[in-house]
Amino acid sequence: MRSLWLLALVWGGACPAAEGVGQAWGLVLGEVERDRPAAGTVSAAGASVERFAPGDDAERLGVAAGLVGELELWPGWSVFGAVDTGVLTWRDGAVWSSGRPIGDEAAETWMVRAAGVRWLGEGGVEAVVGKQRVRMARGLLLDAYALGGELAVEGASMALSAGAWWPGRAAVPDGWPVVRLEVGWRPDPFVELRGFWAATRFEGAAGRRLVRPGIESGLVQRLEALADAFEAARPRGSVDLRAQRGSRAAEALDRLIECGGYDATVTPWWAGVEGEALLDGHTLSGVALVGSGRGGVTLTVDDACPRLRDFVEQAVEPRRFELWAAGAQASWRMYVADWLYVGAFGLAVSGHAASMAPLETYTALVAPAPFVARPTLLFDGGVAAALAERPAVAYGYAGRGVLAPGATALWVPVESVEVDAMWSPLWSAVEGPHGGSFYGHEVDGRARWQPADALVVRVDGGVLWTGDFFPSGGPWWRVGLSVEVEGP
Repeated sequence: MRSLWLLALVWGGACPAAEGVGQAWGLVLGEVERDRPAAGTVSAAGASVERFAPGDDAERLGVAAGLVGELELWPGWSVFGAVDTGVLTWRDGAVWSSGRPIGDEAAETWMVRAAGVRWLGEGGVEAVVGKQRVRMARGLLLDAYALGGELAVEGASMALSAGAWWPGRAAVPDGWPVVRLEVGWRPDPFVELRGFWAATRFEGAAGRRLVRPGIESGLVQRLEALADAFEAARPRGSVDLRAQRGSRAAEALDRLIECGGYDATVTPWWAGVEGEALLDGHTLSGVALVGSGRGGVTLTVDDACPRLRDFVEQAVEPRRFELWAAGAQASWRMYVADWLYVGAFGLAVSGHAASMAPLETYTALVAPAPFVARPTLLFDGGVAAALAERPAVAYGYAGRGVLAPGATALWVPVESVEVDAMWSPLWSAVEGPHGGSFYGHEVDGRARWQPADALVVRVDGGVLWTGDFFPSGGPWWRVGLSVEVEGP
């Protein structure tokens, strides 16, 4: 069990200025996590092995503080910014921020989460340059801090915007940006529809992470075949590793496999529609998208196996594959009374089944930096999720996709209290490693209490009763408490 202890909360006063708004906030956060199903790895012996067992139980206590503000310098021009500490915890005798040593976090992010310039011109023209929270496809593709810029033009009923963004908390951009084009239509004040197109490129660690669920078992098989071909190409009279029996031969074969790895490049694009509508006490919203593009996997061998490395460079061509995926998210909420709202939602995201077959079409939906509010447990949600890095991922457990209908309810017993609850059965879009596709039942609850204008107390919790997708490791549950203090 790991325990992360509470630090003293540091909260500064707000920094108001003429023609501007400023806000300071502080957060005390505690989180408990139990019995999370955890996947294992592919074995070096060539078999595709996925072990599902409870993850490490964890208790986390921490604090965070920040300042945000926007100042209008002159008509139409304003600057904005936000800094925060990340979630500060005490571990191994040192201070950590958002899951890593605070020195590393400060060096990479400068603790600056947003900073930029906004220009609002005549005729509905707006331009933003800098770093801010960016959301695409209702969070299905991107909901994170990003550095870049965007230009938007809005008329009476139509709008057009274009921009490029580098997602991530780092102060300096890395890799390729996400390029987005969007067209909006508002036929009346209560209905809005948008069409969008976006594209980017992943390589290095991000590329390997995206395709890993779909290729690692096949990679091991190819490395074994490569070892066979390597032995067949050696001069006669050499020792044949495959022909031997015993521990030395097994160790040598494992060494060949361990020397091998892969580089992956993924170039996806997405197109879709999204919209919101408020109709006679009913709130409707949704997004649907398709993803396509191309990718490539190149086998690599490290310097510990120079002869095998040379053989790979001469005899093995890079593996190319196509991307084809889809996703959709919809929600509905209805007004019942001043103290009660009820609703339903659906989430469907394609997945990819891990198999020994060569990768030809990758069907898991990839996303640069997603935020999936439903469900929260299975996909690394939680109290501090908004303050942590959100890397590029393939949706679902090990990229196997998500099918999740569900029901919601919002209870407002008094003006200062809100309780939001959700229930959903969860399925993978493809069959799991043990023949099942039912992730399980999840129940989430969120309570918000605002006893004063500057003080908010939140409790977040959830339970996942695991299904036949996991042979063991449930129920998994998480609960968190946060206290937020805001300046004027």
